[in-house]
Amino acid sequence: MKKSLFVLLLALSNTLSAETIFQQDFETSLLGPNESVTGAFSVSNSSYLGNGTYVIGHESPYSPFESSAYILSLDFTNVQDAVLTFDYNIETEACCDKFSILSNGDVNDTLSGTMSGQLVVDLASLTGLENVALTFRFVSDASIQRQGVIFDNILIDGTISSVPVPAAFWLFSSGLLGLIGIARRKNA
Repeated sequence: MKKSLFVLLLALSNTLSAETIFQQDFETSLLGPNESVTGAFSVSNSSYLGNGTYVIGHESPYSPFESSAYILSLDFTNVQDAVLTFDYNIETEACCDKFSILSNGDVNDTLSGTMSGQLVVDLASLTGLENVALTFRFVSDASIQRQGVIFDNILIDGTISSVPVPAAFWLFSSGLLGLIGIARRKNA
């Protein structure tokens, strides 16, 4: 009886693990099968971030009425939680040009103006979704154009369930533990 309880608890403890879900530093200048680019974004040689030779974003000042995006498609079915981090450098018109991070169409964060650093975005709201689209989107208006946006070292870390655990398993386990408790009382 004790051995079966130990095996059950061991199995439950091994279903979750912290892992890197996605990583891209653009050094190969190649996009993977789950990555795409639209508009004026491209992988190019840049020294803005100082952490690698190649980055993604604008090679030259952006155009009026520009809409560019880097889109990442992922499966979060077995993901319990996730955090996105990346390095960026932005030189845009603060009032009117925006760089946004969207998850399945919902805006997570928006940056504009002149700044650089590392952004951290909590992706916990995407837990369990099969089709997740993370979009790094830039949109400009008709007036002043600046250097634009570049970003690099995209990293998504999270906790992954190696085997999806259905609700029936949890109900069965709690019932089994209850029966074990009743049997122990009768023996005492």
